[in-house]
Order: sequence, then C-alpha cells, then structure tokens
Amino acid sequence: MSGRKGVEIVSRQCCVEVDASLRVRRLWISERHAEVLGGLCRGECLEVAFPRPALDVVVRAVADAERSGFVTGREISLTTPGGPRELVLDVLYRPSKGRDAAYLLLLRELAPTRRIEQELLRSEHRYRALFEATGAATFTFGEDTVIGLVNSEFERQTGFSREQIVGRMKATDFVSESSMAAVMEHHRTRGAEPEQAPGSYEIRAVDLQGRERIGICTLKLVPDTGERVVSFVDVTEQRQAQQHVLRAERLAALGQLISGVAHEIANPTNFIQFNLPVLRRYLEELLPMAR
Repeated sequence: MSGRKGVEIVSRQCCVEVDASLRVRRLWISERHAEVLGGLCRGECLEVAFPRPALDVVVRAVADAERSGFVTGREISLTTPGGPRELVLDVLYRPSKGRDAAYLLLLRELAPTRRIEQELLRSEHRYRALFEATGAATFTFGEDTVIGLVNSEFERQTGFSREQIVGRMKATDFVSESSMAAVMEHHRTRGAEPEQAPGSYEIRAVDLQGRERIGICTLKLVPDTGERVVSFVDVTEQRQAQQHVLRAERLAALGQLISGVAHEIANPTNFIQFNLPVLRRYLEELLPMAR
C-alpha cells in the first residue's frame, strides 16, 4: 500500500493483515487511531487487543469474507485508554498460492450520524422495555385521542389486539358512559390548564365484551408534544373486596344493634315474668276480701 491513495486510506482507518489463525502479519496505523490498536504487534493474535465480543464479530466476518471475498459494515466496540470506541469493520479476503491466505481488516470510526442513530435506537428500545414492564395497562394518545402505542397488558385487559387498536381506535372508545363526561372534562382541562388537571382519577372502562372495569387512571403529558401517556391500574377486585368488607361491617353493626335492642326488651319481659307468681298470690289473697 503506497502512494497518495494508501496514505488517504491509512489516515481514515486502521489496517491489519492477519492469517487464518488471526495472527498479525502487518499493521498500518495512523496517529489518529494509535490508541485503538497501538498495543498490537506483528506475530501476536488479535485477542491481545480485542475483547471477546469484538473478537467473535471478527471471526464471523473473516469466515464470511472467505466465502464471498469481501464483507463490510460489521460493527464492533473496543475499550481504549481514551474510552470506548465504536468502529466499523470491513474484511478483504486475499487467497494466496504457496502460503496461507491473508485477510485485510479495515477498521474505521463509526460515522457520527450513525452513532446518533444507534443512541436513538437504544433509547427507543429502553423506552419500549419500560413501557412493557410497567405492570399496568399503558397507552399513548394525541390531541385527537387516537391511540398511538399500547403495551401487552393493555391488550390483555381490553381483549383487543395491538393491530386493532393502534391508529384505529380512540382512548374514549374504552371509557364507559358513566365516566365519559368526567374524562372529557379532564382532557379539556389538561390541554388548556395542565396544572389544574388531576394527575390521577378513578374511571370505569369497558373491554371487548362490554364488561366494566374500575381503575385508577394516571396521565402525563410528554414534554414538547401534544402526546399523553396513560396507565390504567385495574382495581375492580379491590373495590369489590372493599364492598364486601363494608357490607360485613354493616351487618355486624346491625347485629350488635339488634342484640342491644333484644337485651333492652328482654330485661322488662324477664322482670314481668319473674313477678307474675308474686302477683298471682296477691290477687288470690285479695279476691276473698273483694267478695
């Protein structure tokens, strides 16, 4: 590799020629990339400078290059004194007669736009993982109330599939008639005066079968957008349990009241019954006098 073209290539990337066992034969490393492979010498194996995940990528790329002659765009991460480096690997296979074949590894910096795309993609994956792991039925909708995202728990509770909901149904489609007026008022207030709108409130929701479920609805605005993120925690069973407890407490109080009333009635009754024989004797003694 010589001349202007060779200088330009080396200035942009690290070049390493290795044999089939990934042992280094030759190196072309610019000052700009010295920290990436600066500790690697001729005769050494790539595992000296490459951690296991990156080395696995190299092994697969070399195998693919041997079949196709050239592979490009394999991404690897290396740890350097200056911090982690995201690189793109290209491999050129050079068969040779009389000696082992050679592989030219070309390592170049991941383009800034590509790095930003990767960060955005990772952020999206984290967001979706959190979205799925909330444990509550969670969904998003915009100003028009059309649903943009739903998680698996929302599908399970409503009975509708993601394909049936997203972009097709509105948040209000899942609100019962008894809660509709309050929900629409909250929606209007949150759009006009967000600080005045309640963060959580109780509503009644309906599922695919038309069954009503009681839940606590928590709604947050996504900053700089008109999008809302909503979680719905089903408390139907808790409310039913509370009703059972309240009914039992009322029955217990009624039982105590009845017991007290019965006691109050029993006291004079027992007094009368106890004194009837005495009264009978007095009457028997008075009757002869009356005659």
